[in-house]
Amino acid sequence: MSKEDKFSKKFWKVSPYNFENEIIKNLKLPEKVVIHDCTLREGEQHPRVTFRKEEKIEIAKLLDEFGVQRIEAGMPVVSNEDKEAIKEIVKLGLNAKIYAFCRCSVKDVNAALDCDVEGVVTEIPSNPEMVEKVYGWSYEKAVNLSAEATRYAHDHGLDVAFFTIDSTRANFDSFVGLIKTVEENGHMDSLGLVDTFGVCHPLGIKYFVRKVEDKIQKPLEIHAHNDYGLAVANSIAALEEGVSVIHATVNGLGERVGNAPLEEIAMVLRVLYDIETEFNYKALYRLSETVKKFSNVSSDDYRPIVGKQIFWTESGIVADWYLKAKEHDLRLVYPFLPEFIGREEPRLVVGKMSGKANIKYMCQQMGLELPDEEIESLLEVVKERAVEKKDLLSDGEFSELVSKIGR
Repeated sequence: MSKEDKFSKKFWKVSPYNFENEIIKNLKLPEKVVIHDCTLREGEQHPRVTFRKEEKIEIAKLLDEFGVQRIEAGMPVVSNEDKEAIKEIVKLGLNAKIYAFCRCSVKDVNAALDCDVEGVVTEIPSNPEMVEKVYGWSYEKAVNLSAEATRYAHDHGLDVAFFTIDSTRANFDSFVGLIKTVEENGHMDSLGLVDTFGVCHPLGIKYFVRKVEDKIQKPLEIHAHNDYGLAVANSIAALEEGVSVIHATVNGLGERVGNAPLEEIAMVLRVLYDIETEFNYKALYRLSETVKKFSNVSSDDYRPIVGKQIFWTESGIVADWYLKAKEHDLRLVYPFLPEFIGREEPRLVVGKMSGKANIKYMCQQMGLELPDEEIESLLEVVKERAVEKKDLLSDGEFSELVSKIGR
């Protein structure tokens, strides 16, 4: 495949610099990328978010329709309703593997076993300072609990993802002691590297991954929080070092400011890295909107990929671009075409920053063709009204102004 085939596709045209040999040769991308979605657990840790049982089931179905390979369906010990929701999700027979989230305790693992899940994510604080000052434990206790719970889970037939809370701030020697003990006396099918407070940057993540890879030969997973706006960048940085599983949540829901948004990760993989995935991208926007409805947390109007207004154009200059590009190639003026993820077509709107292109477009939508002098007059009135309103004009407001022109 030529470099041009990589950056110029049916639904997008991105920078060719992404695929320069000088860059590609330094990447250690895995053969297959797995998305571990934790919306149904981590997403509920977002302030004020509560998913009812039936809502969790519906979200799980949509995650599976999109093609997520692993669904973390919840934490069984949180409530009976959560436990029942996990059981029902397992019974759906989805293509995705269903995991439960557990503390490193036999009790939690037994609760997961009751749900018939395929795997568990077993968590433990890996930063000695946190263990001692926040949990009030000795580090030895954390190590012993980890070995016991992971071994018990494995012995009872579960896949085990060992989830090391706050690993990016842990003393490295202590961290290595923990994972080595679990490897030898417990069990892990994979090791989760967790930037719990979003306090590592991409180069730091790369360095950390390399150091861990030198110490243990296990598949690695990345779980990044977004406190400094780097969750996606950190997840991709880990991917570039060979990490094969990325944890994500729909709309970036999660503790405090949230986690790596599923929609951004999925689009970056396919569009900016040309990684072939089996995701059903046309289902992505519907998934986002459903989670937004059930969570009562509205994604920002300008959130990447799924923001309500990202395909709206108010600026007169860009509206002119749109009208001209529409006759040739809309990829010239958008980062990707909205239909790729099941979104509506771009929309021109009218406000203070609008130009004649917006006015002509709106009039055409109404079946009108005004002379240039009336377009100019209408534009001036539109700008005045928009300033007065401090907002865009609705279609009805615009129609009202059109009706007054020429009177």
